[in-house]
Amino acid sequence: MQAYPPRGFKSGHFRPPFLSEGMLDGPLQRSSIVPHRDVHIEQQLYDTYLENLKNDLVMNSKQTINTFTEIAAENKQFARAVVDALRKHILECRKEFKLCALYLCDSIVKNVGQPYQAMFEPYIPMIFMEVWDAVPENRSSLT
Repeated sequence: MQAYPPRGFKSGHFRPPFLSEGMLDGPLQRSSIVPHRDVHIEQQLYDTYLENLKNDLVMNSKQTINTFTEIAAENKQFARAVVDALRKHILECRKEFKLCALYLCDSIVKNVGQPYQAMFEPYIPMIFMEVWDAVPENRSSLT
């Protein structure tokens, strides 16, 4: 059996065991998740995704944002872990990295779609305000 997750996303993508299609359809809440699925894998994805956000999302790099977006697309069945990790990163990262995290959020919502659109929707105002408050007074890059 392959160990999950791999050491880092750069050397390979996190690919949890396949779950049957439709198993997690609809709005995903921790309480509504099918009880027999492996919550340990979801926690590992959360921890690894968050750690890689801290280490790798340190500049506005299209390649880095695309890589994180691909990982989100490949792990839709664990979308809650990706959303929670990105939200935590936005709240805790240094000011200069918040805009990159907003770009990643935008990329996931636009390019992957559901279930991420529904999961991020309630947090968009908070995420935007967190980024807005963090950027320098010269906000020309946001307007």
